[in-house]
Amino acid sequence: MLLLHLAIFLIVWFNTNEMIFGYLLASLVCSVNLFFMISAVCLFSLFVPDFISAMFVIGLVCTGFISDGGYKLLSADAVKAFAPSIANTDLSLWRIFFPKLFMVQIYGDSIICQKNFMGIGPIHPFLNVFIFIVLLVMITLFIFSKKEI
Repeated sequence: MLLLHLAIFLIVWFNTNEMIFGYLLASLVCSVNLFFMISAVCLFSLFVPDFISAMFVIGLVCTGFISDGGYKLLSADAVKAFAPSIANTDLSLWRIFFPKLFMVQIYGDSIICQKNFMGIGPIHPFLNVFIFIVLLVMITLFIFSKKEI
């Protein structure tokens, strides 16, 4: 991912003669999502086969993307102007504490575009995902140390 964003940074630099360091910073921010997926797959693969573990994590990621993406879409001014009573956009408790992988992507986008970032819930999405990573790694190491090889 870092190489991809480095390539984009170089292409933009050569074509516009302007260095936009937001690409590299956004790459580092978005790599947290990749680390979340790796740590979750490692934890779940201790209990189920690797393929099922990967499918379960992809399901978690898709649930978060649909939940947060839908919330951002329903919170958009254009949707509110078009249909003000289309849906209740109040956040439920599980959506506040669910891993905010989609919002980390939006945060990376706001770094590149140099826009203000509006998150969902009281915790910054980067911190939310980082806390999940620490918990997943700690649980994985604890369980792995208790297993016999």
